[in-house]
Amino acid sequence: MPNQAPQNPGYNGVNTYGDEVRIGPLDPRSVGLPFNEKFYLARTPYRDRDIINPAVFLQKYSAQLQYFLSDNLELSWRSFLVNGNTIYQAANRNALRDVLFHNHKLELRGRRFFIRSYGSWESSGRAYDSRFTAIFLNQWAKPNEAWFLGYFEGYALYGSHEAARAYADTAVRLMSLPGQFRPRPEPGTPEFQKIMEEINSGYYRTQGQAGFYDRSSFYHTEAQYDLSDFVGKWVELLVGGNVRFFRVNTRGTLFVDYEGPFMTHEYGGFIQANRWFLDRRLRVLASLRYDKNQYFQGRFTPRAALLYAFGKERQHSLRLSYQTGFRIPTLQDQFIALDIGFREITLGGTLRARGVYGLDKFMFVPASVYAYQAAAAGVTDSATLASLAQQYLQAISVAPLKPEFVQYYEVGGRFQLISGLYADVEYARAYYRDFVLYRNVISSEPAYETGTTKPIGLSNVNPSTLAGLENLRDGRYYAYNTATNLSDQVYAEYASLGIEYAITPKILWTASYSYATLVLSVAKDPSFLPNFNTPRHKVGSSVYLSNFGRWGGSLNYRWIDAFRMDGLIQGAVPAVQWVDAQISYTVPKWKTQFRIGGQNILNIRYVQLPGGPRIGGLYYFQVVYDPFLR
Repeated sequence: MPNQAPQNPGYNGVNTYGDEVRIGPLDPRSVGLPFNEKFYLARTPYRDRDIINPAVFLQKYSAQLQYFLSDNLELSWRSFLVNGNTIYQAANRNALRDVLFHNHKLELRGRRFFIRSYGSWESSGRAYDSRFTAIFLNQWAKPNEAWFLGYFEGYALYGSHEAARAYADTAVRLMSLPGQFRPRPEPGTPEFQKIMEEINSGYYRTQGQAGFYDRSSFYHTEAQYDLSDFVGKWVELLVGGNVRFFRVNTRGTLFVDYEGPFMTHEYGGFIQANRWFLDRRLRVLASLRYDKNQYFQGRFTPRAALLYAFGKERQHSLRLSYQTGFRIPTLQDQFIALDIGFREITLGGTLRARGVYGLDKFMFVPASVYAYQAAAAGVTDSATLASLAQQYLQAISVAPLKPEFVQYYEVGGRFQLISGLYADVEYARAYYRDFVLYRNVISSEPAYETGTTKPIGLSNVNPSTLAGLENLRDGRYYAYNTATNLSDQVYAEYASLGIEYAITPKILWTASYSYATLVLSVAKDPSFLPNFNTPRHKVGSSVYLSNFGRWGGSLNYRWIDAFRMDGLIQGAVPAVQWVDAQISYTVPKWKTQFRIGGQNILNIRYVQLPGGPRIGGLYYFQVVYDPFLR
């Protein structure tokens, strides 16, 4: 591996963009270049602050209307809208500019029932992908091949990597290529800003554009009715159901809606029974639910729980539950088709997504393709290539994506140790079947329709043909991170301990510890991306003060263990601890409370994900008016 240091000509930094475009001695893109050295070479990057304005501005609005049709019947309308600028970290870092999200809900609620309908609409505004912005800024000056040639030309002239980079970035004419090029745009100049805005104003990567287009929405209706009045006093009975429609509208820039927006739907229903025994000390609950998605088979999921209270004042309780769950893959898991650059695509796991890119025909384990390439370098004889393919290539067949099923067992209890002191303990284990994760595979290289991201051709990677073997040897393939299911046994464990102590009626102290882990038989296989991004240990403690005249306050401490993110975003996240505090003062006459406080008041810098920003303290002053304040 090359030395990963900034002075290395092939260095690819975490928070620099554009240097992801690089070549090495075995890279097929280096064919024809004077690349005889044992080093990697990357294009000159732009810094995060060159491409993204880190300022966050969000404005939120909400409105609500309520009308009581009778004493037991309420009709209400609620709306919520948010607009502004922020940063979203996914596989790449995305700058969200002028994004708009709004949600509206209509609900009719009675004493025994409710029915509600709501919908959410979104607009990506002027959002863009910072990585592609930097890549296309570099390519505006010189195509990648011309820049690499310019680098070697500069190195031959000056004998220095630093001088070679400066030459490649600034030279307008190259001795080895005809034509005239442009100097690399410099951050902070009007020209730089103009070019960046042009790049970010379009949505198609194949045209050198880095923007996003998303006008998707969903619509949901659910209803619930309590039938206890009709089935007697021996049981409480609840029934309900829901239906949801998704409208995918990204013009093929995020999902496989190349032929225009499309709709998908899902629905479900449940029945739940509840019965008390032993003078209302023992409660037994049982439910049965059915869910169905347009693209997946429906499934019933039963659940049951026992809750028992004991002690003279019923101050202790035990709980035991068995649940089954049915998780329908998200829209991203089903239909995403995002070319994230560097010959890599994040792809949904349904046939509708995979079929467009040829994954329904040929997929290979990445390590086996790289081993075949190394062995087949320079080999042209068809028989030898076929022999090497048989020796190294490992083809795989991944079934279309299915819903994830889980069986969940939980035991816990709440106990009063002394007056005012309670302990809450819990242990749970979840067994997964068809666990949804992402897997990295090798398949065909797509050729896109002019001016769009719609694939209209695929490279031949059929290992039974000479053309397929040559394409795999020469790197004419793509890497895909595709959503799939794991057939092996997967289980997760969770345990927690909580303490709550009312030191006085005015002072409450709490402390908590939790443990979580995922046991995955393929955890060490680099082609599997489980997306279980959960710290193993968490600790917290808080003190709450209230009714000290008009004063109140709180002090909170949190510690989170280090962990490794292992999904579409990969890397280590260090342990973090912080302290929050708040003091409040209430003026009952004004129905107003004044609050001053801070989150992470010690300003300890920490990160929440690999490559993410270092977050410090947040300090605030609030004035809260509540007409019902006492």
